[in-house]
Amino acid sequence: MQIAKKLTVTEKVNWYQVLLISVGLFGYDVVSFAPSLFNVTNSQLFSIPFRAVFLALSIWVIIKYKPIKTNGRNIAINLILIFWVMYLIRMAYDTLFNSELIFTPIATYWLFGLGVCFIPMLAFRATINKSTIKMALLFTFLICLLVNFLGLFQNIGSADQLSLVRQQGNDYLNPISYGLAGGSLSILSLVLFINNRKKGIKAYLYLLAFPLGLWTLIIALSRGPII
Repeated sequence: MQIAKKLTVTEKVNWYQVLLISVGLFGYDVVSFAPSLFNVTNSQLFSIPFRAVFLALSIWVIIKYKPIKTNGRNIAINLILIFWVMYLIRMAYDTLFNSELIFTPIATYWLFGLGVCFIPMLAFRATINKSTIKMALLFTFLICLLVNFLGLFQNIGSADQLSLVRQQGNDYLNPISYGLAGGSLSILSLVLFINNRKKGIKAYLYLLAFPLGLWTLIIALSRGPII
């Protein structure tokens, strides 16, 4: 009886982690379309609140689900830790001795390194179950699909320039990030189709997103995402 109860709790979808993964991957891409949609020139009115909410979500996931303890034999984790030690040393050195070379305010410099990168990285190392991973895959697909749709409507008016100019999603979503969203959508549509192919017609609905992702990838003309 206790074993059955434990399994039920373990396989419950952890929605905070679903949001962490899906919004962490493509949430900013969606937010980057907000200034043009609301006819606002200052993008920070949307990007700063988004990053603050995501940081709060990351901290909550760390507290609630706790990151996996580092295994000393895990080479990948050791390399990541070495990178972050070097990165933090460089940030401290720049703050003390090269502050005049930093174009952004020092507080923003540290908030980006710690609040946007380091703390969310720890949150992504929290224990996660299969049900949460499956739901996160679906939500990531839906958010990525929204990014590609918004980019489609943003670029549809410049169709005559598509063969000559690399397209970006908007004024704040560069061709590399835009192309990455397109390539990711194509891959996600194939993965979800394969995972759900036994469910009949429903599975083929995921494939409808494949050409949209491919179109985005092509017009962005960014070599990294294409590779």
